[in-house]
Amino acid sequence: MRAIRGKGLLITFTNAKARVIRTCGDLGVLEQADKLNFGPGANWAEECVGTNAIGTALKQAAPCRFSGRAFLPESPQLELYRRPYH
Repeated sequence: MRAIRGKGLLITFTNAKARVIRTCGDLGVLEQADKLNFGPGANWAEECVGTNAIGTALKQAAPCRFSGRAFLPESPQLELYRRPYH
């Protein structure tokens, strides 16, 4: 994905049950995501991992935003945005 290359961004695709299908981004960001169990196959449903952007957006069927400072103390620089597509 050329549009995000070199920008320190991560794009994550999930299915309707919050299971990660694919992640795209720079190597450093992908490595950081792996440390958070954010790779393909990971289940980010709220019932499994608690409140998070993926699970909340799917549950509410609406876009949402979370700050890493509030939910991921080990990664305070993260800003998480999620928008469901149907």
